[in-house]
Amino acid sequence: MTDKKERILEVALRLFALEGYANVPTSKIAKAADVSEGLIFRHFGSKEALLDAILELGIEQVEHFVAEVKQETNPRLRIQKVIQLPLLVTREHEEFWKLQQSIKYHNPELATKYRQSEVFQSLVKSVEDAFSNLKYQNPKAETQLLMMIITNLFTIVEQEDLIIKEAFVKFVQSKYEE
Repeated sequence: MTDKKERILEVALRLFALEGYANVPTSKIAKAADVSEGLIFRHFGSKEALLDAILELGIEQVEHFVAEVKQETNPRLRIQKVIQLPLLVTREHEEFWKLQQSIKYHNPELATKYRQSEVFQSLVKSVEDAFSNLKYQNPKAETQLLMMIITNLFTIVEQEDLIIKEAFVKFVQSKYEE
């Protein structure tokens, strides 16, 4: 990836996260990235394709967190690690998650793309396997419930201070202790 293309992605992510995707024209991205607007379209083709490229990078960034969860052989600890994901991921990739939260209402098809990604689906499968190994009556339903809770934890993590974030995570973790 060229330096200019990388700079466009970084600037677009920052602006989309701060101001919202719909509120940021490509001309503003070009000015902030110190490139021509035409270069944005040459690299990405459209503003939507630029957003899609940012989301793809975000998914790649999350892969190492998911890999750590999947490597955990103890099913209870795997579930505990999954519950910690909102804190860990938002700490390291705050702008991406701000963007993710904002687009899930304005661009639901892009949010769906994330949920259908191989990374997310492998995480869901890993959680379901953990519940199955722990002999939960309905591992699939339990997984869906936990994933809904985790999705909402991302929203809470986005909006609240650290003490509240950590308290919510610990509260949810306590639900899945022995």
